[in-house]
Amino acid sequence: MHRWNVPGLTTDLIKSAVYFDRRSVGWPAGGLAAWAVAGVVGLLTAALVRGRRPAARRPVPAGQGGDDGHPDG
Repeated sequence: MHRWNVPGLTTDLIKSAVYFDRRSVGWPAGGLAAWAVAGVVGLLTAALVRGRRPAARRPVPAGQGGDDGHPDG
């Protein structure tokens, strides 16, 4: 599980860069890039799903005003 979670990948990337002259940064950098792509896809999917739902409309109580922006009474 360590090789797939973000903290584990970040630790491996830092260790590779500091101690091993960046020779083995491919796996951690690729894993972090995959997490970033998955996050962007998730955000775009959520935005599309929420964008398709109609806006909730609240009924205006009597005497509180209408669409003209002026209060009645």
